[in-house]
Amino acid sequence: LAWAAWEAANGGDGFDHVEVTEWPMIFVPWVLNSHRKPCLVQLHGSHGQIALGDSTGAPVFEDAWIRLIERAVLREATAVQTNSELNGSVWEERLGRPVSVEAPAFALSGAPAPGSGALRRPLLGRVFGRMNQGKGAFALADALAGEAGKIATFEWYGNDAGYGATTVSAAVRERLPGPMDQTLRHRPPITHAEVLGKMTDGSFVLVPTLCDVFNLTVAEAMAMRAVVVCSRHAGARDLIEGGVNGFLYDPLDPADLARVLRTLDSLSAEKVVAITDQGAQTVATKLDPKASVERRVKFYAELAAAPRPAPLSEWLGEALSGSAAPNDPGALLDRVGLNELSAAMLRRVPGFAAKH
Repeated sequence: LAWAAWEAANGGDGFDHVEVTEWPMIFVPWVLNSHRKPCLVQLHGSHGQIALGDSTGAPVFEDAWIRLIERAVLREATAVQTNSELNGSVWEERLGRPVSVEAPAFALSGAPAPGSGALRRPLLGRVFGRMNQGKGAFALADALAGEAGKIATFEWYGNDAGYGATTVSAAVRERLPGPMDQTLRHRPPITHAEVLGKMTDGSFVLVPTLCDVFNLTVAEAMAMRAVVVCSRHAGARDLIEGGVNGFLYDPLDPADLARVLRTLDSLSAEKVVAITDQGAQTVATKLDPKASVERRVKFYAELAAAPRPAPLSEWLGEALSGSAAPNDPGALLDRVGLNELSAAMLRRVPGFAAKH
């Protein structure tokens, strides 16, 4: 796929500069040829990074191999950039090179007017996004098994994710049946318009993630003048000053969520309005699209003036280059024994695994 994209773009012919994401390995041809065309790789959440943060309970060999490729190639890119200080630190440590940080541009039309922020009682928190381990489903359930579950109820809107032979919601339910049934209710995905409505009905928005790059739900909720409680492991924590325009907590410390919920429960209506107005102003200032464009153009100009990097090693280029030879995906099955093939086929038969 990466090489097909490279060929479709004629290797960047006619362009001064190329910007490409690191997922899903789409950056490889551009970095291998960055001595011909300056290339900026945006670190939005690589295959290897997602695999590390969202384990399904079963190790996959290919994930480790992909992380090795990512590290080797991204170290040689003309430049790498990401949306948050948190993700920048992660990649600087991993790559041993500087990582530029530029927050995403964001603007929301039709946002509520100043002074419209509200917080209902009893407290109701809402999570928007796929229910998986990386987004903090298990950590949130652990917190709700304690004091936090006595202070607020929660609704989680989004697709369920696979987890081994089951799903995340089923694993949480089996592990903590009380919180799942009483205080953490999983709901199917809803439309964007419905999300905005549920952000502005007095519920607060919780972002319990254990790893992400820049969670735009945080920016959107702040722009909608919702009270936001954000994990310290979320890249969008850069937007929040605790108690001023939102709240931060440690998702791995169940008592810390309870602390924040007690604070929310004690807020006056006037304080809620002040916090939500400040949140909307923070998004308008820090994520202003016009200012973002100006900073990006300046960054591109600096890259264009920088010396071209040397070509990557011939060995690495050969190992990661595409081939014109025909590819038969089914040829891999020739290496698998008949017993293993039969077992794999039977596992796909509906109801067979459950009975056996």
